Amino acid sequence: MSPVTVERLPQHRVRLEVEVEAAAVERGLDKAYRRLVKEVKIPGFRQGKAPRGVVERYLGKEALWEEALDGLLDEAYQKALQETGLEPVSQPEVELHSRTEEGIRFSVEMEVRPPVTLPPYMEWKETLEIPPVTEESVQKVLDQLRQETATLAPLEEDRGLQAGDVAILDFEGWDEEGNPLPGGKEVNYQAEIGSGILLPAFEEGILAMKAGEEREITFDFPADHALSGKKARVQVKLQAIKEKRVPELDDFWAQRFGQPDMDKLREEVRKGLEEEQRQSLREEMRQKLETRLIEEAQVEIPPKALAEEVGEVRHELFHELEHAGLTWEAYLKEREMEEAQLQEEMEKAAANRLKTRWVLEELAQKENLEPGDADLYRWALQVAQGAGSPHPEKDAQSLLSSEDSRKSLERSWKRQRAREWLGETLLEEPPSTGSQEDI
Repeated sequence: MSPVTVERLPQHRVRLEVEVEAAAVERGLDKAYRRLVKEVKIPGFRQGKAPRGVVERYLGKEALWEEALDGLLDEAYQKALQETGLEPVSQPEVELHSRTEEGIRFSVEMEVRPPVTLPPYMEWKETLEIPPVTEESVQKVLDQLRQETATLAPLEEDRGLQAGDVAILDFEGWDEEGNPLPGGKEVNYQAEIGSGILLPAFEEGILAMKAGEEREITFDFPADHALSGKKARVQVKLQAIKEKRVPELDDFWAQRFGQPDMDKLREEVRKGLEEEQRQSLREEMRQKLETRLIEEAQVEIPPKALAEEVGEVRHELFHELEHAGLTWEAYLKEREMEEAQLQEEMEKAAANRLKTRWVLEELAQKENLEPGDADLYRWALQVAQGAGSPHPEKDAQSLLSSEDSRKSLERSWKRQRAREWLGETLLEEPPSTGSQEDI
């Protein structure tokens, strides 16, 4: 292929003038012949065995060109991008100028990634100020663990159902027209009274019942319920009442969690809470740094790239609405918006997506954040797993074997690595002072 001519146009557009030499044209036409000969049946020849000249006379030379041209243009276009190092950000517009066996001339117009000016982010370094874990927080976790390890025992005293008990219920319900309630029939259903599992009106209706007692209760569904405005009639039998027996906070209980005593368990709980708090605060501050970086960076969004990204945003929203069973019109009505207002909102979202993408990629380039083969494989595996692939290893290899998908993986890896780099580099922690003493 001859050298490519590059012409810079306004609004980050570029025109490439590309020539495909005769040898490349011949290779493309021969590939087209090899594909077509397998599909066409020519009298006097076994399928797939007819010579090229015979196939050309039988189908016409134009058939070979139609089969070969897209591949020839795409191959030449990809080579031109490699040669020039240009990064298109919108679909190319191809214009064919001439096409003969001696060569092909065509031009491509496209938008390329605009330059990004990053703010002085290295001046933003901050120190994490992690507040100490309070004794109340530690006790709250221990109380949760006690509830989780509580046991159930039959009620020993002769009394009715009350808050904190666990009820074993059989029930069946109908609405006021006598229609069965959705999910309104259960056998041996277990529910802790006061935990919020049952509707408050249902709980109120069964309080004070004794084991073995049957009762019919009626109530109105609450305003936030799917059956709001309807009445329910429920036939209930209380099979049994059980008491929750919560363990004591002692060394014997601490040993269930692999600790020798309560002091050690409290220390481990505190360390866990400190780490959770540290990670949460670090991520919160990292996100603020990322937001500031995007807001303060300077980049001009090319119009066609923006229009195409708006199309992606619209398509994603339409898919979400379809999944939720909503029409476009119903969505606009629900949000009390006109089409023009939604269009403006989608344009802002699309512009922010493009800017975020390019700013993070620019940061990765400036800080030399490049993936190795192992990094890319792990990233491809993560992408495949995230997509719910039943064979993630195979699909990861498939993603890496395609030049286009490999480039896409590299760009997404760089964006994620840039996000992590912000937190690693700009957020410092004070020196560790050892275990935190009880407050």
